[in-house]
Amino acid sequence: GHTLQHLVIRHAYDAISLESAADVTVAHAQIAQTTNVGVFATGTGAYALNDLRITGPLSLGVVVGDADLNNVPDPGPARATLTRAIITGASSYAVKAFLDHPDGRAVVDHCTFHGNGNAMWTRRQDADAELVVRDSVLSSNGTWGVYDDGAVPAEVVHSDVWNHSNNSRNFRNVTPDAGSISVNPLFVDPAAGDFRLTDRSAAVGAASDGGDMGALPFDGARTDALVGILREDLTLTAAGSPWRVPGDLVVPAGVTLTVEPGAEVRFAAADLAKGGEDRDRVELIVFGSLVARGTPEAQPLFDSERPEPTNADWAGIRLRPGSAGHLLGRLTVRHATAGLSVDTQDPLVIERLQVEAVRDAVELPFLHGER
Repeated sequence: GHTLQHLVIRHAYDAISLESAADVTVAHAQIAQTTNVGVFATGTGAYALNDLRITGPLSLGVVVGDADLNNVPDPGPARATLTRAIITGASSYAVKAFLDHPDGRAVVDHCTFHGNGNAMWTRRQDADAELVVRDSVLSSNGTWGVYDDGAVPAEVVHSDVWNHSNNSRNFRNVTPDAGSISVNPLFVDPAAGDFRLTDRSAAVGAASDGGDMGALPFDGARTDALVGILREDLTLTAAGSPWRVPGDLVVPAGVTLTVEPGAEVRFAAADLAKGGEDRDRVELIVFGSLVARGTPEAQPLFDSERPEPTNADWAGIRLRPGSAGHLLGRLTVRHATAGLSVDTQDPLVIERLQVEAVRDAVELPFLHGER
């Protein structure tokens, strides 16, 4: 076999073309500004592609395909595993995988594809071939997340596939597993090419192996904005107000969000997370505990951040199954779809809830057969 590692390749037509029957490992390679394809893997060897950084402009990041792509009769299987790769800036697809042979393999494992024309195009014609996307993040690729055109759909396992055509084209002919999600991965700075996860990302700790989705393991980077999953108790003070929430804020089981008397929590009119129950509006989703108790002189306020707000600017407060220990009283909710949506079996007493300019003051989903 062959090993190629610690390479920097720029301004090629096809940066690396693997067409032999020998096994090849490509590791720690940087490929940039390639005219056509970053890595062409069409031979019959077993190809391990590890820790690649492929940056556009280029047409295709990685192509894995049976050699009939090159009009070779009875080609035999293409077999490639792509691990810890970051691909961005491909005008067509980050990855295209054509598997017509029963022994073919195309595995995408712990990868990040962001800012490409599309994330993946897949075709598997035989159920014995292996075509899997696992523990990866496919985000904000222009049109499609996973576009499948095969007789046997690709498998998507514990991956975050998000924001393709405003989430209307995350998948074609593919059903992701129950461990997969579709929510903003909250990178440090994707515009600058920093695809590290921040602490409130839903991709942290959500991989099938107990680690993190995507190419880069979580290293402690903090989420600057008040969005995502709270990892520890948080108190929003009156002195720090107003508190801006640009996207869905989730309070998980075992965590308490406390909003002090007089504190103002202002929700954006567009959802940065584009997840949750309402992809267009920001939600406060509580599976843990919410404490918001005011006084006659100072009430916690939950409202839109718009200078001229209207009802349904944001989704509202959602108390969900398993949540418990809520202490709510003398609080005001304005300009939401539903001021308070209650779907919890925990006894709940609310004293003096003031709801203004909302579509529904209090929503009880279980009365409509939603639980």
